[in-house]
Amino acid sequence: MTDLRLSPTQLAALNAELAEVVDRHRTAARRASGAGEADGQPVLVQLQSFPRKERGER
Repeated sequence: MTDLRLSPTQLAALNAELAEVVDRHRTAARRASGAGEADGQPVLVQLQSFPRKERGER
């Protein structure tokens, strides 16, 4: 997504919310594994969110 415009505070909130989503899924996977449900495959989640320069800026 390259059309998102956020303040530093909004970006921090977005990052925190995304981390919470990943944590919820991690917790659910651990519970499922502990309950004897079929194990899933290892997954790598990559999230990158950081300010960038406007197009044409150097």
